[in-house]
Amino acid sequence: MKKFAVSLSLAMLLAVSANSALAKDAKPAQAQKPAAAAKAEKIDPARLEAARKLIRTTTSDRLIDQVLNMATSQVTMLMIRMKPEKKKEITEIMHKIASEMKSSRRKQELYEKIARIYARHFTVDEMNKLIAFYETPVGRKFIQKMPEVMLESQKAGMEWGRAVAQEMFRRAREEAKKKGIEL
Repeated sequence: MKKFAVSLSLAMLLAVSANSALAKDAKPAQAQKPAAAAKAEKIDPARLEAARKLIRTTTSDRLIDQVLNMATSQVTMLMIRMKPEKKKEITEIMHKIASEMKSSRRKQELYEKIARIYARHFTVDEMNKLIAFYETPVGRKFIQKMPEVMLESQKAGMEWGRAVAQEMFRRAREEAKKKGIEL
C-alpha cells in the first residue's frame, strides 16, 4: 500500500489525460508545447542534482513504475471497452508497450520533469535540508506513512465536501422557498 495514494492520484491524472486525448483526438504538437517550454528553461545543474537526490531519497522515483502500471491498466480497460471481442490481443499489445515504456527514455523523461519542478521551487540548500530530514528516522516514517495519511485525508475531505454540499443545498432551497421559488 506504500505510495498507493500518490500513485493512484498520478495514475488517475494520466488516465484522464489519456481518455481525453483518445476521445478528442488531441494533436500531439499542441500537447508538447508546454513540455518544450519547460525543457528550454535554464536551471542550475547543482539544483537539478539536488532535486534528483531528493527524489531518490523520498523514493518518489519508484512511483514512476507504479504510475506506468496504473496508466497501462486504465488504457487497457478503455481499449477493451472499445473492442471487447479483442481483449486478448489488446492485453498483449498493452503488455508489450508497457514493457517498452518502463525500459525506455519515457521513465527518465518523467523523472527529469519532476526534478526540474523541484529545482524551480527549492534552492540547493533547502533541498539538502529536506534530504537530511528524510534520511532521519522520523523522515523515513513520514515517507512511509504519507500515502496512508493522504488517503485518509482525501476520504475525510470527500466526506466533508458531501456534508457541506448537502447543507448548502438544503439552505439554498429554504432561502429560495422564502422568495417563492420551489426547488
